[in-house]
Amino acid sequence: MKQLSFPGMEESKPGAEMPAKRNSRKKPNGYEPPNLGKAIRLPVPDFSDPERPPV
Repeated sequence: MKQLSFPGMEESKPGAEMPAKRNSRKKPNGYEPPNLGKAIRLPVPDFSDPERPPV
């Protein structure tokens, strides 16, 4: 399939749009908690139970 060209746009080579991304992780800082940015699990009451204590 041929790429459409519009007036005022310069033609580029395929694959030359963006350079390859490097997949590098930052080193953990000693001052940050290990669970920073992670979801926490909270207990959820069973609302269908008629005998449950009020929240």
